[in-house]
Amino acid sequence: MEKIVWKGSFAEAEEKDDIYWANQSMQQRLEALIDLRDVFFSDANPSIEKVVFKRKLDEESETEA
Repeated sequence: MEKIVWKGSFAEAEEKDDIYWANQSMQQRLEALIDLRDVFFSDANPSIEKVVFKRKLDEESETEA
């Protein structure tokens, strides 16, 4: 996958975002809103979990062993 980096101001990013959404169909905008609603208001468990392995500094991790 090609890495793409764009450096600009927040105002420029907002303008590009506004232009992008202005060019999307009403159906595409509605689907994006439904997806956002599902992310924020869903009762389902999140698909990402934070996992922490505690160990002493001199111990090897399972991936290093």
